Amino acid sequence: MIFRFLFVVAVSVSFDSCVNDPETVKSMTGMQQLPMQTARDVDLLYSDSAKLKIHLKAPRVDEFGGSKPYTVMPIGVKVEFFDSEGKIDSYLSADHAVRRDREQTMEARGNVELLSVEGKKLNTDHLNWDGTSRRIFTDAFVTITTADQVIMGTGLEADDMLENYTIKNITGSFLLNE
Repeated sequence: MIFRFLFVVAVSVSFDSCVNDPETVKSMTGMQQLPMQTARDVDLLYSDSAKLKIHLKAPRVDEFGGSKPYTVMPIGVKVEFFDSEGKIDSYLSADHAVRRDREQTMEARGNVELLSVEGKKLNTDHLNWDGTSRRIFTDAFVTITTADQVIMGTGLEADDMLENYTIKNITGSFLLNE
């Protein structure tokens, strides 16, 4: 009788110990989520209603799944944005970028440069884009260069065309001589 009881307890404990919580395993092994898909030397054209909107180039693109899928360009990205007539209206480059499709957001980090065809240039180390409101923003140091002036400061809010912008804390501004 005691043997049967110990056998049942041993079997119960062994079955109970076979359940693995993914979060526990991840914390114990230090593993991070792996991409579902990785592409190299990506040259992507994105269009909407047969109109070219974006031309993206990246040495590597990692796509992650789950309940909140996202795309990472871990070693750089260059993007050309097109207007409604199919003409380039701005450029973006960064050392690293993360795109969250469901949230319609993008975060760029490291040597971020946004250049409009009108000649306005934004340089920063961190820039966020909200596709829903078509706004860009950062709390990092920024430099905006136009044809006749340079403005530096910390923090920026602007439309994604860099036509209307506000620098939160201006630390320097000077006019350029032609």
